[in-house]
Amino acid sequence: MSSPAAYATFLVHHEAQLRATGIPEHLWPSLFQKLSNEVFDAGNYFQLARDEDGDLHAVVLADLPASHPDAVFLVDHAWTFTTDNSNARDALTTAPNLLPRMEALMQLSGEGSTAERATAILKAVWRYANSYRLGHLRPEEAATVWYVMDEFGSAIEHSDEPTFRMAPFYYAPAQCAFSILWPIVDVEANDFASLSYVAAATDDVRVALCAGLFYPRGEEYAEQLPEICARRQLRETSLTAQYTRDDESVVGAMDVRQPATEWELPIKVCTDLKLMKEFLDDPNFVFVDHEDDANVVWPTRHIKDYGALHSNPNVKVFNQFPNEKILTCKDLLYETCKRAYGNQCPPFMALTFNMESELPELMREYVRREEAGEDNIWICKPWNLARSLDTTIATSSANLVKLAQTGPKVACKYITQPVLIKERKFDFRFLVMLVDTEPLELYVSGVYWLRIANKPFTMDNFDDFQKHFTVMNYTDYGVEIMDNQEFEGHFAREYPSQEWAAVKTDIFASIKALFAAATSRPAPLGLGNSKKSRALYGVDVMLEWQEDKIHPVILECNFHPDCTRASRYFPKFFNDLLNVLVLNKPEAAVYGVTKL
Repeated sequence: MSSPAAYATFLVHHEAQLRATGIPEHLWPSLFQKLSNEVFDAGNYFQLARDEDGDLHAVVLADLPASHPDAVFLVDHAWTFTTDNSNARDALTTAPNLLPRMEALMQLSGEGSTAERATAILKAVWRYANSYRLGHLRPEEAATVWYVMDEFGSAIEHSDEPTFRMAPFYYAPAQCAFSILWPIVDVEANDFASLSYVAAATDDVRVALCAGLFYPRGEEYAEQLPEICARRQLRETSLTAQYTRDDESVVGAMDVRQPATEWELPIKVCTDLKLMKEFLDDPNFVFVDHEDDANVVWPTRHIKDYGALHSNPNVKVFNQFPNEKILTCKDLLYETCKRAYGNQCPPFMALTFNMESELPELMREYVRREEAGEDNIWICKPWNLARSLDTTIATSSANLVKLAQTGPKVACKYITQPVLIKERKFDFRFLVMLVDTEPLELYVSGVYWLRIANKPFTMDNFDDFQKHFTVMNYTDYGVEIMDNQEFEGHFAREYPSQEWAAVKTDIFASIKALFAAATSRPAPLGLGNSKKSRALYGVDVMLEWQEDKIHPVILECNFHPDCTRASRYFPKFFNDLLNVLVLNKPEAAVYGVTKL
């Protein structure tokens, strides 16, 4: 028996977690004892039984009141993995006995090569996988940790009216995570133990989650989706809440933009951007240390108080537009463009669903595609992270719904026929300079670059980051640099029937359409109008084949894009940037700009 002091220490370190998971307080002493001594005593209360279909169920051996002080059980995690590059596949092919254990747990045949058997497990695992994040890490560092429970935990079936609850629990002294199981109602002997494996705010979302989790054997859920989607309508109130979730002061528009010809030279620039300080050498500009003394304010932070900058007579230009989250947050970007195109998918974007607000529609589309024999690969991205962080390619409906429960994401139809260079996927980063929103005035820099996958593209092994993703410069993998001239040479040799100039014209038309959509409505449904605002955005574009024609697809739009490559290979880029955005002299751009 542990001492009261030990229990008190346990509460100091774990009480917040206990309350967050909802474990009843009367179970805490018993849970402490079981965690401290690694007591796995579920076998005293449950047995596993196989039904006529071969499915395992956890059956309660004797009456188990929810008030019983020892009715709390540790469930071990048989396999823990992340979706980082091939992490799960590597474990299956190298960890002793893991592959056959998972095959037995998931009732897979175990036929074929090791690679084929691993692929089958990776497709089936999402029916069994659950997740947690380590709460002390920042979102961009806290990768989702996935786990499969042991044979007992995995045998506990789903019910819309569950008898038990379960939650992952990180026990600090052991530096290990378990799942904690406890009854939420009085359970009778010979009852099946059941859980709800879906966390849903509404019944519509619950049905959508169940449809994905149990498709195709849960046909009753899938059959409800068309009716649910037919009566669902986009509600302005809920969407407005999304658009205003980070409310910022948007000042009234100034009547006219003050011409730079009236400004005293040299123009004073205040920035914390090291690259600008290193490479901006145009004599028309000089750096100052304080924003109040500056004519141009160019911070890397997100500006919140636009009013202060507008009221400062010294400040002529700053580098953000009010409400630009409708461009830089992936969910709002797609919603904004979709609204501008009559609530239809814009022609320059992949079919996309908000996994929080449009999960029934996503599941309906998944079922429709499956039944029509169409490919059903989706790339799921957090709406507020860049650099492919926490981005996963989903290959099953269960995969989609499990990802939907790990934080706000969008699901985009995966591009299955990308244009390749040297047999590999690639995308472009174009640098777009926005001068004004009313009327729309923007330019694309002549400086652009490619991001290239490290491995040849094939439609398999979707967990292989180096095959299916292109942003390598923030990873430990090698990065291939291909400049514009080299790319255009490759393009001409590999696609002699295509003209790069015509493809680039289509790309620029798509970028203009994107910004036209973003400025088609006033804030908060569009970009705010501000005559002192200017901005540089990184627009990422991929090319796909539509029959025999190359079609551009805009992936995302980034605020304050990383211009390390631009400045290193094009050292006059920042001169070009401020000549266009501040001096209104696009003709002075060394590397050229194209007005859209």
